[in-house]
Amino acid sequence: MPKKKSSQVKGAQAWRTVALRYPECEEGTACNKSAFKARKKSYLFLGTDMNSYNVMVKLGDSRNEAERMAANDPDNVSVGPHWITATFDDKTPLP
Repeated sequence: MPKKKSSQVKGAQAWRTVALRYPECEEGTACNKSAFKARKKSYLFLGTDMNSYNVMVKLGDSRNEAERMAANDPDNVSVGPHWITATFDDKTPLP
């Protein structure tokens, strides 16, 4: 099995590090993704493959900012009713 590129691993690790700073954070898995919960409520999912990683983050008061991100990069960012999903390839820097 081919290895994941170090940039995907570093990107996903950066998101994981931030997520684990939240009080009462629990890390688990869901649908082959790393899943993060606080007080039994999910707020972040991370997935990686050979060429990219994706992040799914629960929206709160940041919906307007998420919609701006999606408008600027519709191929890689989408906004649902409660979540924003972003995909980063191995050349894309973290936002």
